[in-house]
This record gives sequence, C-alpha cells and structure tokens, in this order.
Amino acid sequence: MNPLGYFVMVVWVPIVLYLFSRLPVQRALIVSFLAGWLFLPEASIPLAGIPDINKVSLTCYGILIATALFDFQRFREFRMHWVDAPMLVWCLCPAVSSLTNGLGPYDGFASALAQTVTWGFPYFLGRLYLGSFRGLQQLAIAIVLGGLIYIPLCLFEIRMSPQLHFWLYGFYPQSFDQAIRYGGFRPIVFMQHGLMVGVWMMTATLLAFGFWRIGALAGLLQQFVQGIGDRSQRTTGQTVAPEGLVGPSLGIFLGLLATFVLVKSTGAYFLLALGIVLFLTMRWSRTALPLLLIVGVMCAYLGFASGGGMTPQAMEQISATATQLTTADRAASLTFRLKNEALLSA
Repeated sequence: MNPLGYFVMVVWVPIVLYLFSRLPVQRALIVSFLAGWLFLPEASIPLAGIPDINKVSLTCYGILIATALFDFQRFREFRMHWVDAPMLVWCLCPAVSSLTNGLGPYDGFASALAQTVTWGFPYFLGRLYLGSFRGLQQLAIAIVLGGLIYIPLCLFEIRMSPQLHFWLYGFYPQSFDQAIRYGGFRPIVFMQHGLMVGVWMMTATLLAFGFWRIGALAGLLQQFVQGIGDRSQRTTGQTVAPEGLVGPSLGIFLGLLATFVLVKSTGAYFLLALGIVLFLTMRWSRTALPLLLIVGVMCAYLGFASGGGMTPQAMEQISATATQLTTADRAASLTFRLKNEALLSA
C-alpha cells in the first residue's frame, strides 16, 4: 500500500469524529459506514494483541469513540434482547471451534475477538442507532445512494478494467484474473472482490425497486441528501415521495439495474430475482410467510451441509444440474464453493 493509503486510514477516525460533531448521530453513523465501506483501501494493518486494522474495524473504533464523546447516553439505554442471541453465538463460535480442534484457548480468544470486531461491532452499532423503522429506512436509502455513487466507478472499470484501487492505493485487492468475466471485466472499485461489488449493487438495485414500487424512492433520496447538512433533523416517521418525482424514481431504479447487469455476477443475478419475487409476493399476499419460508430453507440447508450431507455424490449431482442451467465455468465455481463448505463442515 502506498503512503496515500496509510494516510487515509490514519485520518479516518478523526473524520468519523468530525461527522458525529456535525450531523445527527444516526445519519453520522450511516455516512461513516457508507463512506468507509465504499472508499477506504482493502488493506489490513497487523497490530500486536488486537485484531488487524481494516476498513470495518477502523470505522467501528471511530464510531464507538464518537458515541462515547457525543452520545454516551446511547450506551446506557441499550438493553440485550433475545434477538441478539444468534449474533452472540456467531461471535463466540470461533472459540468453541478452536478448543474442540485442539488449538488452545489463546487461538480461541483471538479468533472470537476478530469475529466480534468484524461482525459483532457493526451489529452492536446498528442495534444502538438503527433499531427502528426510521433507522432501517435511512440505512436502506443510504445503500441506494451508495449504489448510485458506484455507478460511474463500475462503468469505468467495466470498460477500462479494475484499476481504481491500484491507481489510488498502489495495489490490487485480489488477483486480476478473477476480474475477467464473460469476455470483459468485472469491477472491483474499492472492495475486496468483484463478487462483493455484485452483491452491493444487487442490494442497492433491490432496495431501489422496493422504494420505487411504493412511490418513495426519489423523495427519500432527496430528503437524505438534504438532511446531511441539517443537524436538526431528528424526527421519526415514514416519508412519502414529493409529488412529481415518480419519473426520476423509475430512472434511478433502471440506472442501477443496467449497471448491475453489466457487473457480471451470476449469483447476484439469482439473488436479485429472488428478492423481487419475494417482495411482489409478500406485497400481493400481505404476509411475510414467503420470507419465512426462505429463512427456513436456509436453516435447513445449513443443518444439512454442516451435518455432513454434502457428500461427493450430492456435489456431483448439483454440479451436473448447474451445468445444464448455466455454463461449465459457473458450475465449476459452484462446485468449488460446495467443496469448501464440506471442508468447513469437517
């Protein structure tokens, strides 16, 4: 990493503190995570005794310090809930894995600490600030805004190849070979992998579709951007798009959709289609049952795979089916993932 990369990471915590001093705390948290995730370098700086410094941990440290300085009452108001149990298990399970595999308590503690910083801290901060309809709405519209910001960057790298991270920070975050897809390039921008960009653009496109269908996309985007400069905006409640913004809302969705298709991420294509079907089905039936069914299928698969159900015969059958539905290259990619899941299960 070049000196600019180190400089950006050094000044990031002060920038987060500045955002919290100038913006409403909820919006400051969202802007901090959004900007850090989209633009900080994909670097990891090792430090003795604590997890490596990266864009996620650095942003979390900055927000925790900012909350302690500007909004300490938020810590006092936090209460654990049963819904937090899965995240607690997720943060502690590396310690159990280390101990049961004979790696010792130090490895278990270090692994659990790294897991907590990577996943537990962002979750905890989300529970502090975004545990309401208003908070989730603000996060969702910020993700759409992040997708819009990434459109020109993605289009540039689709045409010119993934170069932005290298030009700005002096290194490629992944092997360049993995950016070549379908006779062109899959953008990386400032993320770890093209797959990550694909999922990011998929999420922004799906949310834009949902907001467009309820007629609130352009209005919420306008309100969020204007609210960044207004510290007094601390109201709650649902916002409806101002009259006359339906056209821009459709244009925003179509722009994200076109860019997402060009990103060339096959798995994300499937996720977007599934998300749209779920959204329309739940809106038509006025029930969350389809979503609960998907969650049930995911849990059943986790139990099946972690229990040793992903045998070589099962993988061969899945690979053959995938080859018929897509291409041999995509089927091989799926098989590679299944083999790694079998190793993880063992």
